[in-house]
Amino acid sequence: GIAVGIVKEGNIVYENYLGYANLEHQIKVDENTRFNIASTAKQFTALMILRLSMEGKLSLEDDIRTYLPSLYPAVEEPIKIRHLLNHTSGIRDYVLLLEMQNKAWWKQIGLDNDKVLELLEQQKELVFAPGQRYNYSNSGYNMLAKIIEKITGEKFYDYSKSFFAALGMKETTFVEKYMGIIPNRA
Repeated sequence: GIAVGIVKEGNIVYENYLGYANLEHQIKVDENTRFNIASTAKQFTALMILRLSMEGKLSLEDDIRTYLPSLYPAVEEPIKIRHLLNHTSGIRDYVLLLEMQNKAWWKQIGLDNDKVLELLEQQKELVFAPGQRYNYSNSGYNMLAKIIEKITGEKFYDYSKSFFAALGMKETTFVEKYMGIIPNRA
């Protein structure tokens, strides 16, 4: 299924819903359907980091180990927050790390940011020096979520919930429990 909306100058000029949110139960997509936006969620995590930066609570030039000191103690170069944002940190993607162990990430029950951090704490080196190359990494955004928690003193889910509410995005949320029930989920 799909939901399409076109907004011009702040007004919805076209809105349409097609297909099914759930094939098994023949539930059609409508204005209440909640889609998993997967990696598109990264833009919202980045926006939260940028907001904290604008509020003076962090700098994009901060070394991530200021907030996550257990990571990469042998790496001498600074691994900056901006490196996580733009996928130039040299940190391996946790999806790849799990694949190397013959584990599919989506089969890992209870996989959350804490578990990803534990996996990354086992890594001794980077793939390349920070800032030298681009390499898409989900791991960086898991770490950004942990940095947000350190700075705000709130769980990422709770902080993001209030963040979205302030933007008027009442139906947008990060998943608190990977296998949890989400009303109106496609």
